[in-house]
Amino acid sequence: MGKKTYDQILTFGVYPYKNKKSYVFTKNDSLSNDDNVEFTSSVEKFTKKLVSSSEENIWLVGGAELFSVFLRHKLVDEIVLSVIPIILGKGIPLFQNIDQEVNLELIKTTEYNGFVELTYKIMK
Repeated sequence: MGKKTYDQILTFGVYPYKNKKSYVFTKNDSLSNDDNVEFTSSVEKFTKKLVSSSEENIWLVGGAELFSVFLRHKLVDEIVLSVIPIILGKGIPLFQNIDQEVNLELIKTTEYNGFVELTYKIMK
């Protein structure tokens, strides 16, 4: 996850990803790892190394800026969007700094408690 997402998650109280190995991507090299997260500054190097050494999926939480870097380096194969029935009026764009067309195929929809989760496969 990106640092902004991590900071927001910390306001929720209990850290929700204690059972997952978590990495926070940040430009600040002075942050110290803790029991919950490891901080890193190079998305490209770190993620390619992680992908080549792991058979597990990587789940990217939030962050339009971070997502655009992953997408640009072809490190994303699926997008899960959760639609929450609230119109904010202002906010952070869902996507930004994406300079190519990305074709998606809807592969799953899930509805629960007024939320809709849309799962898309990225077409190569």
